[in-house]
Amino acid sequence: MIAHDMRTPLNALTLSVTNAKKAADSESLKATLEIIERNTQALASIVNALLEVDATGTGRLTLEECLPSDLVKGAVDQITPMMEQKHLRIESGNLISLPPIVADCTRIVRVLANLLSNAIRFSPEGGCIRVDAHPRVNDGYPVLVFSVSDDGPGVPPETIDRIFLQGVSLSHEGKASTGLGLTVCKELVEAHGGRIWVETGHTTGATFSFSVPTKTLTKAEHPSS
Repeated sequence: MIAHDMRTPLNALTLSVTNAKKAADSESLKATLEIIERNTQALASIVNALLEVDATGTGRLTLEECLPSDLVKGAVDQITPMMEQKHLRIESGNLISLPPIVADCTRIVRVLANLLSNAIRFSPEGGCIRVDAHPRVNDGYPVLVFSVSDDGPGVPPETIDRIFLQGVSLSHEGKASTGLGLTVCKELVEAHGGRIWVETGHTTGATFSFSVPTKTLTKAEHPSS
């Protein structure tokens, strides 16, 4: 499953190298090289996680304080070249004002990048993707809820209850996915004691959301979120 996650930064690297070759000025080249550098770092983090992976496929979490705005920025860096290829734009809420959370930053970025990559795949050319986060209290525990919304075709009713299961994939324009990306998201979110879900109008886009506790909890304390 980690190998699946490597495809997003690898695709970003490939497209960024192509863009670097076409850069018309030094500023464009510098910006593209910065994206290449950040995606190289993302790949290195994934490889390190692969070396630490345990029997569940999630590996050992390295918990530290993470700023929500930095997590979203790290994920957006990975998918920017793919967004530009489809002429998509991205919108976000006021993430700067949100307090830090205690989480494995690399793995939360992986979840966000997977969800954003999925949104790109299903968004129409020239469409819009929105990423946001907001605090909430679930069962007396503070959590932060991240969400990624697209204006694609939505999730079929017969799939919505099984969409996070391994091997369940959505097809778009005749192309089917491996069905691994959302399964990876589910495992990583649950490893943090959170929950992931989808809301859809079936024909008017989908919003994938997940919660992460805002403080370190013992396994017995983890909320169902």
